[in-house]
Parts: sequence; structure tokens; C-alpha cells
Amino acid sequence: MVPTNFSDFLGMESIVLLGDPGAGKSHLFQDGCQFENGFFFTVDTFLTYADDKCKERIIYIDGLDERRSSLANSSVFIEIIKKLIEIKPLKIRVSCRVADWLGSTDLELFKPFFDGLGSYSVISLEKLQVSEIKLILKQVLDQDVTDFISTAKRKGVESLLDNPQTLLMLVTTVNAGKWPDSKYDLFEKSTEILVTEFNDKHLILRQNTHRNDELLLLAGKIFSHLLIGNAAGITTKKNMKRIGCQILKVW
Repeated sequence: MVPTNFSDFLGMESIVLLGDPGAGKSHLFQDGCQFENGFFFTVDTFLTYADDKCKERIIYIDGLDERRSSLANSSVFIEIIKKLIEIKPLKIRVSCRVADWLGSTDLELFKPFFDGLGSYSVISLEKLQVSEIKLILKQVLDQDVTDFISTAKRKGVESLLDNPQTLLMLVTTVNAGKWPDSKYDLFEKSTEILVTEFNDKHLILRQNTHRNDELLLLAGKIFSHLLIGNAAGITTKKNMKRIGCQILKVW
């Protein structure tokens, strides 16, 4: 599939934008909102302050996951939809982390409202292209961009380059000292970057649940089971069919 620009979807009345943490959802929404002369809200500010001034205007609601992470049900989405019905916007754009969007379950809640407005689309942010990676690195790096990318590939951390957030974390790590000395050191630094939570609201919620070291230990156990058991994946569903190889059930 050929990547398209966010601007290509602006003719639609409703957009759901999905992306990984640090992929740039908020930045894109702020730019898009300015371009469309709309109103930009987080979930909390939308539920608190959106009123008649938003009628027949374009509404951007950023970070559905900030409330979804603290609620095990769909009540926050119902609150948002009720508010949208009340203020009657012209167009609506909402963003959410991929992991917190429950696919057809969440879409089923929004769909009647989306259908009432007109066309809609659920889209996802792609990974950074090489040209975009180089553009970012030129602004923040203390060394040659091409050499940095080549070294990252050689050391096995290429996957950290295609996300703006992990890319900048890798740059910070390298700028502060040097590249990892060994594969173990590389693994340690990479996992520390990947487990780090950058969203303050998510971080507050995590402080009441698990520390980074606890998350890393749990992830290690899960991936050990995957490797030893030759499992295709992990699910919380009770009745998951086996296709090719087993799927682990987690309670």
C-alpha cells in the first residue's frame, strides 16, 4: 500500500487517527487543526469546555487513550459521543494509540455518529521514512547523519530509528556518551528506551501499577514462553483457534 498524506483525508467528515506512542499524533493534530481553522482539545478539555462555539466547526480530540488507559470499559467514548451530538460539529477528528483502540468494538460506538456526519476513515501513522529520519537527525545530532544511521543498523537498533520518540532517545543516549560497548549493553539501553513512558498522564497511571523493571521482567517471561513454546502470539480470549502453531492463553 502506497502511503498517503493526512491532508488527503481532510475532505472526510470523520477521521480516527491511530499511531504508536511517540509516532507524532499530537503534533500532526495540532498542525491539522491550525490548517483547518478548527478547535483542538484533549479528551478532558473537550468534555469540560466544548460548547456552542464548536457548532458547525471542525473538532480535533487528541488522546482518547489517555482516558481509555484508566477505564476498563467504553464509558469515556459514550461521554464523548453524547457531547458531540450535543454540540453538532461540522467535522470530527480523533486520535488514539493503536494498542488502546479496540478495533471494531470502538468503531461500532462511533459509527452511528460518523454515518450521520457523512464519510469517515480509520487511518494509521506510518513509520518514518529514511528521508524523514535524516531530516530529524540533521537538527539534533552532533555527528554525521549517514554514519549514525549506518552504525545503528550495524549495532542492531535500526528499529529505533523509524519512530520520532525512540529516535530522539537514541540520539540523546549517543550524544551523552557513546554507542553501547557490547550486545548486552546494547540490549539494556534499547529496552530502557522502549519501556520508557513519555506521556505524563500515562506515566501517572503507571506509577500506580508497575515500575519499569517489573514491566521488563514480565515482558521477558512472556517472550521466553513465546520462544520456548513456538507460539504465534498471546491472547486473553478464552476460545482462540490454533493456526499452524499454538497461541498462548494469558489469564
